[in-house]
Amino acid sequence: MKFSFLFFTLVSLCLGYEAKVLKIIDGDTIKVLYKNKEQTIRLFGINAPEKKEPYFGKSKQILTKKINRKKVEIEHLYYDKYKRSVSKVFLRNKDISKFMVKNGHAIAFRKYSKDYIRDENYAKNKKLGLWNKAQ
Repeated sequence: MKFSFLFFTLVSLCLGYEAKVLKIIDGDTIKVLYKNKEQTIRLFGINAPEKKEPYFGKSKQILTKKINRKKVEIEHLYYDKYKRSVSKVFLRNKDISKFMVKNGHAIAFRKYSKDYIRDENYAKNKKLGLWNKAQ
């Protein structure tokens, strides 16, 4: 009995879990509700503008429109120094970090991942989002 509980717990951690998005902090950080507890999630592999930086409002607005109040799949990877869960977040099997970078609303965070460099180059070449000097 203990083995099966442990096995299913480990499998669910590997496969991720479903949570409801409560709030968008900025273009790379969200608050979710999981098992009646609020968690802060840092989107893996990306970096979005901070509050006093250009494009902050637009980046936050786009992420809000995309996932706020929706159920998402969370794939926890590790905790950062601020005790946030650094995670991959999916909406209907679509990677939200990829969406944010490919559309120019965040940049690939090369220090931690190479996953989204192609998406960033795509956004740069198409002059999307923060790469559009007209914005």
